[in-house]
Amino acid sequence: MIRFQSGDILFQDLGCGPVADAINGVTPGYANAEINHCGIVHVVQGHIFVIEAIAPHVRALPIDIFLNRNVDHKNRPAVMLGRVTRELYNLVPAAVDFCAEQAGKRYDPLFLPDEGTFYCSELIVEGFRFANSGHAVFAKMPITFKSPDTGEILPFWVQYYSRFGVAVPEGVPGSNPGTLSLDPRIKIIDQLGSMRGAPIT
Repeated sequence: MIRFQSGDILFQDLGCGPVADAINGVTPGYANAEINHCGIVHVVQGHIFVIEAIAPHVRALPIDIFLNRNVDHKNRPAVMLGRVTRELYNLVPAAVDFCAEQAGKRYDPLFLPDEGTFYCSELIVEGFRFANSGHAVFAKMPITFKSPDTGEILPFWVQYYSRFGVAVPEGVPGSNPGTLSLDPRIKIIDQLGSMRGAPIT
């Protein structure tokens, strides 16, 4: 039986959809899993919540709702469980508190480093940076919107950003749930169900 801890990071495959598929198309996750969302566990008086940045805003929800958002063919959550390595344990309480305090802040659909808005992996990265006295724990990397096969920006992203009247922010420093799942300071300790791209469980 899984025992979730505050600070655990849940990497999720939201299933098929244009945005999810476009995220998967540029950055594979741990074990090549199609990871397109993530949240952080917050345990409060024995109750387990997941804090996530998802449209329209940052929120905390019961873990069962998060886990059952998308399930595999055996009705198991399409989720990987990550846990930060021991040297980061002391940062967990402040990181989780930071994430919890952002509840109600707007979701950032542009995936830009804007103050006061967050996308899923950015919330977690910023939480640990705050806990580490403003010093990065998980380094921001240039975000790419290019296909690894062609090296060209995926047409979906061109159309997506054109709706906001801005250019695709290729190369802007940021994060991605797939990339975050590969960070050596996060250990994937369980896979709850089958995930697209990953070995079948």
